[in-house]
Amino acid sequence: EYSDRLHPTDHTIQSLRYQSTHGVFSEKTVRRDGSAAKDLPIHPGERRLRKWADLAAEVGESVVVIKTEGGLGSGFLVDARGLVVTNYHVVEDSMIRKEIEIKVYHRIGSGEIQTATYKECIPIYLDPVVDVALVEIREEPRVPFRPAVLNRDDSYRKGEDIAVIGSPGEGGTGQQLENSYSQGPIAEKEREHFGMNYIQVGATINPGNSGGPLFNQYAEVIGMATWKYLRTSYNFAVPVARFREAVLAHPFGSFDPAAEEEACKKVVDAYWKAIVEKDAATIQSCLPSSRTGARELEKFNAYLKAFREQMEILRRTRIPEADLEKLLNPGSSPAGGLFYRMVKDKPADEKFTVEDVQSYYVQLQLLGYEEAKFKKYEINSVSLTGAIGKFNVRITYEDAGGRETSQSDVKTCIKDRSEWKVFAMPPQFEEEGG
Repeated sequence: EYSDRLHPTDHTIQSLRYQSTHGVFSEKTVRRDGSAAKDLPIHPGERRLRKWADLAAEVGESVVVIKTEGGLGSGFLVDARGLVVTNYHVVEDSMIRKEIEIKVYHRIGSGEIQTATYKECIPIYLDPVVDVALVEIREEPRVPFRPAVLNRDDSYRKGEDIAVIGSPGEGGTGQQLENSYSQGPIAEKEREHFGMNYIQVGATINPGNSGGPLFNQYAEVIGMATWKYLRTSYNFAVPVARFREAVLAHPFGSFDPAAEEEACKKVVDAYWKAIVEKDAATIQSCLPSSRTGARELEKFNAYLKAFREQMEILRRTRIPEADLEKLLNPGSSPAGGLFYRMVKDKPADEKFTVEDVQSYYVQLQLLGYEEAKFKKYEINSVSLTGAIGKFNVRITYEDAGGRETSQSDVKTCIKDRSEWKVFAMPPQFEEEGG
């Protein structure tokens, strides 16, 4: 039982749904006005140990609060122009629900902390598997942005103390303890889980800390808080090496909307053609990498265990087999029905495989369109908000009377690292008339 959603939200695996003052993150940078900025290394040439209290005061301005309609999280600035690193799952809700807001802190001469909230925040890089996102603040800074410094040589060790800064909170009340500091040792430098290595830390991490930085005593970011086991002190962070390359490869201003729109259209067109032709391999290639990763497989097998336990309880009460699906999938949802049939057909001693997960998501795409007797499609419009795209598609299907009817469907796409993918779920039709 664990949660990989450390920003306050209902989407937890528990419910089975699941500058700094001395550096800028790029070898060469350009200011917002296009003039050249002083080249600065990833960490300063002269590294200096800080007292922990001094470190907390120094780096606090680089840590931000991130808000979407689905929850709250943390992040940190890595460029004085406004590039923020956070977890993918912190901004994931913005694909379906509107905007991202980022609150930035600034300490004025008197020592007082001022804040500024920005609503024009655009994700330019998404990695659902590693759980990393880069977000640009497109508005002009109302307070100076003070980016943190990334560690560049992975020079941290088991037993070394680190500090975590973020904004833990409680989703039910909306209360968030902004810019909170905690400290503890690195319990293990490399702890394998979900098919990749994480830093296990003894510092306290709670909901709302997701996306917050881990600092060593040189004031360098060595990782990013990501997930924890529920009701334990076992906390985990993505190592800096897993997002350092993305920061350098995708600097502020590097996203090209015109080129990305064309690339995105090609994927969407391929997806719809594959739906028409029932081409499972192409549909699979158009879906996000997270749909077949180790994290998703673990979720599926958690579902499988819970589902089998419920089935066994119902069978002991002598419920007829014909009624089991209705009881286990009371809403008669296509997703629930498909999952029930997969569980029913799987031997009791077998777990799901990656191939099973792939098959589930492909069949989920086909199911709704088959039931609606889907015939053809036409892409009406496309709108990109950075690495997230919305497509309005006019589709034609056969109604109950055998007549062809046109309706609209909206699909969300994401740029999954270097490739566009369809963030597809069963269709939600909106009537436009005959």
